[in-house]
Amino acid sequence: MSPPKLSILVNRLVRAMCLIGLFTLIAPGASAQLTLRPVGLDLGAGLFSGSQSGPSRSSSGPMVNALFAWRVDSLGSGALLTAFTASTQASLGSDCLVLDGGGCADDFPNLRVLSVLAGWGYQEARGGPALRAMLGPALVRAEQENAFGLQTRVDLSSAALGRVSLVGWLQFLLMPDLLGERARAQAFGIGLRVQ
Repeated sequence: MSPPKLSILVNRLVRAMCLIGLFTLIAPGASAQLTLRPVGLDLGAGLFSGSQSGPSRSSSGPMVNALFAWRVDSLGSGALLTAFTASTQASLGSDCLVLDGGGCADDFPNLRVLSVLAGWGYQEARGGPALRAMLGPALVRAEQENAFGLQTRVDLSSAALGRVSLVGWLQFLLMPDLLGERARAQAFGIGLRVQ
């Protein structure tokens, strides 16, 4: 499949997932049957690395991330979760990647990302360690342009001390058309979860 067709397909998939997520949260029948219970606010910082398919440099830098999650329903031995997340990533640049025509390739852009995630979480007892895996569409802002992407996140939190626990996370972001090129970014970090 050619990159433009893949980009169109991914954009349609992301839009469909957003509509399904919104329908699940606001549909009258769904709201009568589901009880959304907040399960935590995560605030953290970490490091990311990103790369694009064209002649741009791979880059890395710091990032900050916030996530708010709700428990939607029981699912097997865990729970179905929905979350909203926001992050910002600052590229620190890298050494000059010399282009054929001379000059340096562009740095990987700074990113601001908003996403709606859904997935599964497991916590043996309230206040105990928790494992979550989520996936969903993302809106990415880079250099005054918007792009769609697909984000995944896996996190693990420690047992809570009062209402606060330590959380570590891994995050992957795929963007089929960021400033005219395919791009990806991966990140890891640590933070606090307030329950």
